[in-house]
Amino acid sequence: MVDTGVPWIVWAAMMIMGAFGFAPQVAVQPVFYAELFGARVRYTGFAASRELGAALAGFSPLIGATLAARMGGEPWLVAAFLIGTAVISFVAFWASRESKDMDIAAADPLPGRVGED
Repeated sequence: MVDTGVPWIVWAAMMIMGAFGFAPQVAVQPVFYAELFGARVRYTGFAASRELGAALAGFSPLIGATLAARMGGEPWLVAAFLIGTAVISFVAFWASRESKDMDIAAADPLPGRVGED
């Protein structure tokens, strides 16, 4: 849709991506991070993981431009790169622990961790 160059189609593509790609991710992210870390380290864990991810993702446009240039402007390698990053994200999410029965107000909600009293 973006390759068409037709402004209303490009805008439609951006709105579809925002509604079905970006918005659902941003909607669940705060809850996921709140359950991922204990109360004692929640802010640090949330901030460190978000900022590390942002720092690494900052190279994505450079990688995408390089891949597109190698293919003569064809988007297939860029699409493969995005699929690869999505698979990595899915595996990381799948490997995270279930936290529905956890007290998220606890300093360290998992028993047996270092520093447990």
